[in-house]
Amino acid sequence: MGFTLEGIAGDAKLADIVYARMEQQDVLARLAEFLKAFEAAKGAEIAKVYDEYITYTQLLDFCYALCYIRYTLNTADEFYAAEMQYWDSVSPTLSDKRLEISKIILAKKKLFGKALPAKIFADIEINLKTMSPEILEEMKKVNELTTEYSTLMSQLKVMWVDEAGLESEIPVTKLRKFFMDDNRDIRRKAYTAYGALLQTIAPKLDETFEQLAKLRDTQAKKLGLKNYVQLGYLRMHRNSYTEKDVAKFRAAVVKHLVPVVAKLYEKTGKELGIDKRFIYDTDIFLQQTPKPVGDEKQILAAAETMYNDLSSDTKELYEIFKKWDSFDVLSRVGKMPGGYFYGLAALNLPFIFANFNGSSADIDVLTHEFGHAMAFYLSGKAGNPHALRRNTMETQEVHSMAMEFLCYDYMDRFFGAEADRYKFYHLASAIGFIPYGVAVDEFQHILYEKPNLTPSERNAEWLKLEAKYRPHLSNEGVPHFESGGRWQYQAHIYSSPFYYIDYTLAQIIALQFDMLQEKDSKKAWQTYVEFCSKGGTKTYLELVKEAGMKSPFCEKTIKMVADHVAKKLMLNV
Repeated sequence: MGFTLEGIAGDAKLADIVYARMEQQDVLARLAEFLKAFEAAKGAEIAKVYDEYITYTQLLDFCYALCYIRYTLNTADEFYAAEMQYWDSVSPTLSDKRLEISKIILAKKKLFGKALPAKIFADIEINLKTMSPEILEEMKKVNELTTEYSTLMSQLKVMWVDEAGLESEIPVTKLRKFFMDDNRDIRRKAYTAYGALLQTIAPKLDETFEQLAKLRDTQAKKLGLKNYVQLGYLRMHRNSYTEKDVAKFRAAVVKHLVPVVAKLYEKTGKELGIDKRFIYDTDIFLQQTPKPVGDEKQILAAAETMYNDLSSDTKELYEIFKKWDSFDVLSRVGKMPGGYFYGLAALNLPFIFANFNGSSADIDVLTHEFGHAMAFYLSGKAGNPHALRRNTMETQEVHSMAMEFLCYDYMDRFFGAEADRYKFYHLASAIGFIPYGVAVDEFQHILYEKPNLTPSERNAEWLKLEAKYRPHLSNEGVPHFESGGRWQYQAHIYSSPFYYIDYTLAQIIALQFDMLQEKDSKKAWQTYVEFCSKGGTKTYLELVKEAGMKSPFCEKTIKMVADHVAKKLMLNV
């Protein structure tokens, strides 16, 4: 019978939904039927065909999402690992067929009248520039390699000796807790262990990236583009700014934010008795890093009371999470690192994935991913067409990062008397991240403009960027990091090219939400709700302007944000 969402009980949980593969030949046959239906459609009947098509593609996307979620929960699960290999293999072909349908939709856009917003057609035009049957094999291989990378990194383990002297093998996701330990020796030990581990697999990681770079470059060339930078921008739907704008943004960060971050490290270093900052001091700004009170159950209970109080929308959304039991936040062996949100539109089902480790990052990821969920919920509630329910990634990251700041008044529920110290720590981390984020972006521009760089040349380029954007930190003494291999554990570089700049662009807007909240918290929340509710109906810069925010591509904006943070953190820059 194949995959279906029919007959799901009202009390069903996400774990209860039965997965069944949607076979390629069946999907292609159904898409071929839609193609014929669109070609034959006349007048207003095309809107009905479109609605049926969207319903079917939502089912298709749900099937893939269910497989992906279960694979990331346990990458060692042989069944879902095999299913991911299947999807990696067939997805490019299915995407190509869906683009054939998009071509017909675009050609017949006049028949839709006012049934579809113009932006849907504009987005289709961008998508059509990113695909061709000629690049299907390269796309399949890229999918295979990125899944291979994710599997490898999620199953990494290191030997660790705890405070009691007991030695055990722990997953890297739990090791990262010690990157933020108050004891400098433990931080050094954790980074050294991780660096040494990465060093053992560096040849494999280099080989994987080399293949990815060449495959992506080949795709761009076959599509008639200069290099993958151009294709990457198209795939990220950069529809309101250019490479030159991003370069200006990076330059403004160097000029205005890097000095603030350097001063932050200098000031806090003196307070901590640290003369020279090393990579293992990246996340340390206080004598004792604030840690949440309680285990994951207590954290989720506190989150429920926070979102019940924050607004009726957040209360309702949290109830939906509870209904589907769609939080998975515990770190364990085999679980993919990191955190993410997935919105399964066919059932309006939100899912949050995280790896709690007992640090303040647990609260960061909880509020961050709930922000993504909030946008998914509000955009759906606003009735935006499915194709415009979500926006480009830099906009989506505003949803998540702004939520982190908008929850500040509730941090006592997680940190008790340490709430103010957490807010200092969070703001310091937020501003400290931006130089690193733009370094990752510039690194990717270099990699794809020069796809034939050798491993040592890539590492040398990374070290140059570290010196440019993070001169206040040293990799000295940490295996692999000191030779320039730090970039290899940034998953986005392998799996999501040119995504990382979105976090930094979003952080500039999120910090403006923080500024607005200080002046008028009610207005800040209403502005946030309106921003999220618009989904993908406007471009990033249009949404920023309508929200009364300043563009991050204006140097004055970066200076304004830098001054705000410097004042709030009591830095004399």
